[in-house]
Amino acid sequence: MIFRRVTTVVVGVVAIAVMLTTFPQVRTLGASMLASAGIAGIVLGFAAQQTLSNLLAGVQIALTEPIRLDDVVVIENWTRTRSQILWTVLVHADYSVPMGDLRAELDRIVRSTPLWDGRVALLQAVEAHPQTMELRALVSAHDAPGAWDLRCVVRERPVAYLRRHHPESLPRVRAEVATAAQPAAEEAVHGSP
Repeated sequence: MIFRRVTTVVVGVVAIAVMLTTFPQVRTLGASMLASAGIAGIVLGFAAQQTLSNLLAGVQIALTEPIRLDDVVVIENWTRTRSQILWTVLVHADYSVPMGDLRAELDRIVRSTPLWDGRVALLQAVEAHPQTMELRALVSAHDAPGAWDLRCVVRERPVAYLRRHHPESLPRVRAEVATAAQPAAEEAVHGSP
């Protein structure tokens, strides 16, 4: 539609200018119109440079179709297929976390909220760090606002569940404490230097 309108205006101005140059009395007016149209085209080209580049990019996307309907688009941890959304929630836990109990709790949590669309709810251990395991909950929602709220619920409630029922499964710092008697005992075993 934009191309049609621009083409109509350009053809109309050029046609009128050419018609005016055929009459000797208004030939200078026609030549002036052509020159003005050229200058105006250059000025409009500079002014509309960003718009034209976006327009040409849109035409290129439409013609080459690099993205089609129902394609999956993943941006960071946010996945979109149609208006339904898959979203990940990352939680760190101790290696002693009971995965079966936590999976059952995730299932109970998503079934208790209308934010979940009933498609996907799973829990996986995706990383093993020196102090903790990284757990990923993948949940689905009807739309982006619901997915955000569901993500918050799925982050808060499992942590509260672990705090209540399995506090030993929360991340903790392990340290070895040496007593003053320990170095003396080691000297007696290994001999003094």
